[in-house]
Parts: sequence; structure tokens; C-alpha cells
Amino acid sequence: MGLQDRNYVKRKGDSRSNNARDSLKPDGDDMREHSVRTYKRTDTTPLWAHITVGIVVAAIVIFAAKEGWNRYQLYQVAQAMKAATEKMQAESAERHRQRIAQQQVQQRSRQYNSPQCVFWRNDYANKKTEKALEKVKEYCP
Repeated sequence: MGLQDRNYVKRKGDSRSNNARDSLKPDGDDMREHSVRTYKRTDTTPLWAHITVGIVVAAIVIFAAKEGWNRYQLYQVAQAMKAATEKMQAESAERHRQRIAQQQVQQRSRQYNSPQCVFWRNDYANKKTEKALEKVKEYCP
């Protein structure tokens, strides 16, 4: 008896087809026998070892992702600190320039109102001499 003869039985009363293959159907027991497959295991490593390796790899991946995220956050904080430092330095330099300009204005005002400047301005206004003009340039800003 061949493989087809053993696995298939002829349908009784099937007059639709003359072909032997069309008139055969699988036997119920043979269907169950073929649907249950058994695999031969060639790997001798126990299942718990595979599970352990999977857990270790997952832990390493999680740790690496967490470390990468922490480093990225530190990078963002460093960039924000750098930008804030540059802004503060620029503001400080601007305040320093304003303070120097204000001090120069105050110095000129003090020089302009000094007794020597007042005297030589009045002298030049009254006499219009070159000596008085030179002294005004010397004592007045």
C-alpha cells in the first residue's frame, strides 16, 4: 500500500469526478497525525539559559537607553548653561560700558564747572584773546 493509499480513502458514492485524486479525501486520523508536528531539538542548551540571556540582553539595552537619555539631558543642561553665561557676560559688559560712559559725562561736567574752567571761559568771553582760548581748551572739556 502506497503513501496515498494509506492516507486517503475513496469516497463512496462520489460520481462527480473520474479522477482518482479528486475522489480521495484524507482520513480523519491521518489529519490529526499530520497536524501535530514534533520538532527534534538539536540545541542542547537548556531553556532557562536562553531566558536568562534574553533578560540580560534586555537589561543591557534598557541600561544603555537610560544612560544615553541621561547624557543627552546633561548635554542640554550644559548648552543652556553656556547660553546663560554668554548672555550674562554680554549684559555685564554692556553695564560696564554704560557705567564708564556715565563716569566720563560726570568727569566732563566736573571739569566744566571747575573754578579754572569758569575763570577762563569768562576771561575768553570778555577779552577774546588767544591765550584765554588756549586755557579754555586746556581746562574745559
